[in-house]
Amino acid sequence: MKTISSALKTKVIRPLILLFCSSIGTGLISIFSLYIMVKSLGVETYGALMLAFSYIMVIGSVVNLQSIDAIIKFIPYEKSTILKTKLINKLFLVDMITAVLGFIVCYASISFISEILSWDGLVSELLYIISFYILFNISGTFEGVYRYYGYFKWISFRNFIVAAITCLLYYISSNENLEVEYYAFVISISSLLVLTLDFIYFCIKKNDMGYRGFRFEKVDVKIMKYTITSNINSNLDLPIKKLSPILIANLMSLQDVGIYKILEKLGAIVLKLISVFVQFFGAEISRLIASGNIKKVLKLGKRFTTLYIFFSFSIIFISYFGFDFIVTITSPELILFKNEIFTYLIYIVIISSMFYQHTVAIYSGHEVKVLKLILSVNLLYLVCLQYFTDTWGLIGLIILQIIQAIVIFFIKNKFISDGLRGTVK
Repeated sequence: MKTISSALKTKVIRPLILLFCSSIGTGLISIFSLYIMVKSLGVETYGALMLAFSYIMVIGSVVNLQSIDAIIKFIPYEKSTILKTKLINKLFLVDMITAVLGFIVCYASISFISEILSWDGLVSELLYIISFYILFNISGTFEGVYRYYGYFKWISFRNFIVAAITCLLYYISSNENLEVEYYAFVISISSLLVLTLDFIYFCIKKNDMGYRGFRFEKVDVKIMKYTITSNINSNLDLPIKKLSPILIANLMSLQDVGIYKILEKLGAIVLKLISVFVQFFGAEISRLIASGNIKKVLKLGKRFTTLYIFFSFSIIFISYFGFDFIVTITSPELILFKNEIFTYLIYIVIISSMFYQHTVAIYSGHEVKVLKLILSVNLLYLVCLQYFTDTWGLIGLIILQIIQAIVIFFIKNKFISDGLRGTVK
């Protein structure tokens, strides 16, 4: 029993604790970065910066593919180091080509999209600066490899270092009273920081992984199709995350964009903690599915959802009554958005409680069905968006996202359940 206990601590408990601690540390740094930017730039200018970044991320999500899910899904089936190396090289190539293509598409479309959406000169200028973010956003394969081989210490360390460096640069810009363009430059090089650190670590660990070296490999249609489908699923799912600020800017004001992005940043702290489970158990879920056993995953996932929602809603209820005191000390202007903030927190709790479901769905052969589902639901989301925002403003947008999340959750669950019963072919 002592041997089993020791193995459990080494393989599961210690890495999980490390990931949680680093995620909390990274989250606190992110909150401080947010505080610096909002205080230095003001909500409206911060909104312009985030509007530009959101457009870059929309283009990136469509063109700049990331191969995290493809690596984790297919690598368990490759039984030799030679085959694993070939798979890694294929997906490296996909990441690199689509990053360059994404940058070209983004840079070339800025003038046109700014004119169509009537964005002012500042937003256009920020777009040109931040577009370089896509060019260096080539870490999908690295991330998938590190998760599969269990290099969670590195993932934690890398995320913490990048967050700390960018926060330091924001702090310097605040002290020097630099313009918003400098903040855009920091955002643009953050992907380069991630890429550089990942490349260095990969070179250090490549022999341990049995990696045989890079060479050009022809990408299989099956792998390419899955990579495209999983990327679309991830970027459109719950809800059209990166597109929302652009939609808000055309229906409301830059201040609303700023407030929404503040809510997103705060919500991202919770999602970052939940992503620990995805990082740690994603590869194991893939292995279980490859061996034909996912019932245990679903059972544990449902228990997690129930307990997580109960405890999270309890914390939200208690926090609601202490909100005014805390915000008065830090950011008094946020008092006006108390209801929006707590509605958004409810939304974050709902989607984060379902973390296991998306992973199971796309690794168990339902990625095409899920894609059709989210395209249909997101179309309804866009149809209803103006009514909800015109009627209830920013809080209407958040309520609509909650409705969308719940609909997708229940239909996805039906796909998985039908698949287990053998009714979905």
